[in-house]
Amino acid sequence: MREGIVYLDHAATSPVCAEVAEHLARDLVELGWNTGTRYELGLTARKALDVCREQVAHYLGCETDAVIFTSGGTESNNIGLRACCGQLPGGGVLWNSATTHPSLAGPVETLDSQWEVVPMPVGPWGAVDVDGLAELPTPDVVVLEWVNNEVGLVQPVDDIAAAAVAANPEVCILVDGAQGVGKLPLPDMASLTVFTFVGHKIAAPAGIGGMMLKPSLKLTPLTRGGGQERGWRPGTVPLPLIRAFCNALEHITALEAAPFGFESFDGGDVPAPIQDPGGSYSPCITLLNVAPVEGEVLQHHLEEAGIFLGTGSACSSAKKSLSPIHKAIGMDAKASRCTVRWSTFPGQDPAELDQAWRVLVKQWRELKRFF
Repeated sequence: MREGIVYLDHAATSPVCAEVAEHLARDLVELGWNTGTRYELGLTARKALDVCREQVAHYLGCETDAVIFTSGGTESNNIGLRACCGQLPGGGVLWNSATTHPSLAGPVETLDSQWEVVPMPVGPWGAVDVDGLAELPTPDVVVLEWVNNEVGLVQPVDDIAAAAVAANPEVCILVDGAQGVGKLPLPDMASLTVFTFVGHKIAAPAGIGGMMLKPSLKLTPLTRGGGQERGWRPGTVPLPLIRAFCNALEHITALEAAPFGFESFDGGDVPAPIQDPGGSYSPCITLLNVAPVEGEVLQHHLEEAGIFLGTGSACSSAKKSLSPIHKAIGMDAKASRCTVRWSTFPGQDPAELDQAWRVLVKQWRELKRFF
């Protein structure tokens, strides 16, 4: 991390940590071999790849050959959705979460008319209403995010999966795990068909990710080629990036993801977290209500002080329309504009966070008089 700045936009991406970068630089030189070749260097690389796959499988609690490496979360979600829907060439019913990340919501929107896309009911704070699922048609595929990237809401994945399996024991369930891997205890993987993850959310380089994809699924690949990654994602395997992901996963799982307390330090008024008091949230993501100040204005003032936080996800912040999760929790466009996203990394220095909070509150109080 660059000296002199406080970075609070880890929900968008996390800079590569120094230890991971050091290992990656060495691996690019010493392990940049093709894992598909049969000579000694290739066999050495293949053995290192097998170790990585075993490490990720152990973390996920799945079979080793269920682990598929990809270029990141977007590709994983696209392949995962194609894999699930490809099991039913005649189409079917898909339960969809209204608050999924664009990398999953976008592919769902492209499904043909053979698929009936049914929104899962959500409560007033954006969580899926599990009791309401009984009123929906029997699902063939279910897609949802584990942790919402904008407000940190943790969806009740286990309960949703149980309801879906009770309705259809053959249902395919795809869960986008990008924001929770390494930061929260995993949901029950046994009933999931696909579980996707990405490296740049855990301080690995951008360009590496993957998924748990049940080996029993029939092959319907997006691309065709050399047959790598069980044919789901052919192409020369980027071993140094995969090892960087595994190093980052080992590093982050040894850290504690502790929630930050947004208390007043002088008894005065402070921005409030936007959360259901009884809900479940990631300790790493908090949406703050900074009304009447617009979030983008506060963001730029904090930037001048060396503090960087977000006003939305990296994949949708350029869009001016109201985000699905903001809509789900009852915001209008004005209220949505008056928010910032405070997102941290496990193990981040508490003193650094406390100082950043003090600066944020001071800047917010000074800006309020202009709105």
